[in-house]
Amino acid sequence: MNADTRQITGITLIEKALDFMSLTSDKSKWTFEKQKDNPPRFMRLQQLNVLLKFFTPETFDSHNIALGLDNLINGEFILHREMGKYDIVFNNFNDMNAEIYNMWPLHPKIEKWDLWDLQVNYTRIFEFKRRVNTLIYFNSGFLEGSGGALYHLAPTENFIKKLDTTHIDNFLSLVIDPLGRTISSDKIIRNNIYPTDDEIYNVDCEWV
Repeated sequence: MNADTRQITGITLIEKALDFMSLTSDKSKWTFEKQKDNPPRFMRLQQLNVLLKFFTPETFDSHNIALGLDNLINGEFILHREMGKYDIVFNNFNDMNAEIYNMWPLHPKIEKWDLWDLQVNYTRIFEFKRRVNTLIYFNSGFLEGSGGALYHLAPTENFIKKLDTTHIDNFLSLVIDPLGRTISSDKIIRNNIYPTDDEIYNVDCEWV
């Protein structure tokens, strides 16, 4: 197998969680047992199990991946951390206060950020990211068509290409991992039961 050199950061966990959630909205089915007969979803859970343990160990439970995903969505892991880690990475939240002030100049100055403030903002932006992703991947399931049936791709893809989630992705990534780590997929694969993205793609194609 060739080395997988793709880089994994905090936003990778978010993207893979949203991908799995889009395929399996029923939380009661967020288990290996419930997905054992569905290889595409089972392999995605294997990836998530590894990434949740790596990035959110505070709320990780190897016997309850559904709870780990729930804690990722609601930001429960944030409340188990020290505020000091976030003060450093977000420059004591001065930049975020400046963004608030630029939008609402008359808004009273925030006295001091706490973990609850961060959790509220995280969960709102996480939900926004989820909704934006439904647009970004809106055409991903359109496998075939011809002639006039293809027209819808022109205006929708033109709109999708203008969507830029860099700012919110950076925020979510740093909330997930204040250390801002970047790790190669190859290293993750060597040390864990972690299917490669190519392996998942191949299984997806077989299940279409």
